[in-house]
Amino acid sequence: MIYTGALRSLYPNVRWLAIMDDSTAEKTLSTVVGWPSDVPKPTVAELEVAVITVIRVIKIAECKAEAQRRIYAILPQWKQANLTARGVELNAKMLTGGTLTQAEKDERTAGFALWEKVKAIRAASNLIEQDILASADPANFDVANSPRWPA
Repeated sequence: MIYTGALRSLYPNVRWLAIMDDSTAEKTLSTVVGWPSDVPKPTVAELEVAVITVIRVIKIAECKAEAQRRIYAILPQWKQANLTARGVELNAKMLTGGTLTQAEKDERTAGFALWEKVKAIRAASNLIEQDILASADPANFDVANSPRWPA
């Protein structure tokens, strides 16, 4: 199915009837049924490059999903919204000349610490995406177990 997907990404406007064998690039190209005669088929090499591109796109999406999972494990969306709202309240108090109590200072410090963890996950995700793009074998890239993820 990956070769068919790559073929569709190379030729999004070309419609064919069927592909009889999607096990390799060569078999995919040789078993296409109903390919339009006015559109030259890609070479095996072109299809292989397209497959690697498709795999990289899939792996980058996997990386984004893993980052989201890790962030939500620390700060689910509802908690992010509450943290933001509380930060606005504390900032408003300071901007209007108020002084934070020690408990409020501690609360703000704890919120910053949580947000630093989120930022570390985002930074790791960006680096992992670069690793995926640079990988010679993106299909075997283990996103979830990348050593770049913060502990």
